[in-house]
Amino acid sequence: MRLVGRRTTDAGLLNRAQFLDQIGRQLKRTRKSLTASHVVLCADIDRFKVVSASLGRDMGDLLLDSIAFRIRGLLAKQDAFARIGGDEFAILFEETGESGTATSLADAIQRVLIGGFEIEGTTMYATASIGVARLTPGYESAQDVLRDAEIAMYHAKSRGRARSEVFQPVMYRRAMDLFELERDLRRAVERHEFELYYQPIVSVKTGRVRSFESLLRWRHPERGLQNPGQFLPLLKETGLIVPVGEWVVMDACRQAKEWETLRGRPVSVTVNLSPQQFTHTSVVSTVTHAIDTTGVDPRALLLEITEDALVEDLESARETLLPLRELGVRTMIDDFGTGYSSLSYLRRLPIDAIKIDASFIGRIERFTEDRMIVRAIVALAHALQLRVVAEGIERSEQLAELLVLECEEAQGYLISAPVTAGIATDMVVKRWSWPMEPDIA
Repeated sequence: MRLVGRRTTDAGLLNRAQFLDQIGRQLKRTRKSLTASHVVLCADIDRFKVVSASLGRDMGDLLLDSIAFRIRGLLAKQDAFARIGGDEFAILFEETGESGTATSLADAIQRVLIGGFEIEGTTMYATASIGVARLTPGYESAQDVLRDAEIAMYHAKSRGRARSEVFQPVMYRRAMDLFELERDLRRAVERHEFELYYQPIVSVKTGRVRSFESLLRWRHPERGLQNPGQFLPLLKETGLIVPVGEWVVMDACRQAKEWETLRGRPVSVTVNLSPQQFTHTSVVSTVTHAIDTTGVDPRALLLEITEDALVEDLESARETLLPLRELGVRTMIDDFGTGYSSLSYLRRLPIDAIKIDASFIGRIERFTEDRMIVRAIVALAHALQLRVVAEGIERSEQLAELLVLECEEAQGYLISAPVTAGIATDMVVKRWSWPMEPDIA
């Protein structure tokens, strides 16, 4: 099913204020009858910003007009239909049995969207994340009803998009937890609550430390040390990963300079750059500023960049990597082999090393297929004169296999967990090597 764009003004949509007024009126009737037969449904168009950014705002508006026209065709005259945000629609309607439930309407909306839209010669497709809240007598205001429908909608979006969710009280608690976490993260940036831990990377042959990977940790003033999995995704989602990432580069360079002074030569430190940070226009100036400020030898800094950040735009990646190489900074591809079948970018980009993802190391001593993959990666890297690091080492048998496969370096909890800067400094001073105990502070 395809449709030429129509204007939302023709569809008679309410605005947010008008829609809230309709909810308020119905909520009063619901309180009097003490029964809940009406629901609010919020539908947000998935990835609409991508369409608008790639095809232009006018085409995006025409797509929204067409979507509104189709949704209107599913509703009864008495149903309230509104556009309450840029790409968010809302409906207030009465459930009238199995064919008139919120679930059946949500499914119908997905069906009318999936057929595609022919707009000014361009075919576009859309799906929606949909949230539903029922008007129960316990609600105090129309704002609360709409809030809960939107919370359910965001829950649907977080679970993969193109689906619907009915509001449950636990969703509100999770939303509040997320709000508080974001607030605390913003304060953490201002209050300097982040710190770096360091995990040693050792030579597979000798066990000697070759470098340290810097790993971000957050010491919450009330909840203590936080696991990165609890806050890193939100740092990326909010964009805070860029300023925090700039601090990481500076602090890692400062620590590397301290170790350089203690040892009389550069001690390598690797820093993970998020895709957002790598594609940020100031990444080269950030690294340059950190090197100039700390006085660290640029050869001590090794930047880890994920494959997806590199291959999304090869030319742009190359333009970023070349000035970094000119500075003397080295680069490594992180999580290598986890998603891209084309490896031609390896010879097009100025890369110094690759890190084999832990998913390939976990069963290397027990499964021939994994061993063959690692062998192929090592052979490819050596043919291109790249160093190879394996991560996620948890058993001595894995190290033995890596030695046979001629992988140069390795890291993992078998060798050492990430340690504080103080313990890492002791490792540097005492020339720690595997299999000595890492807790030597």
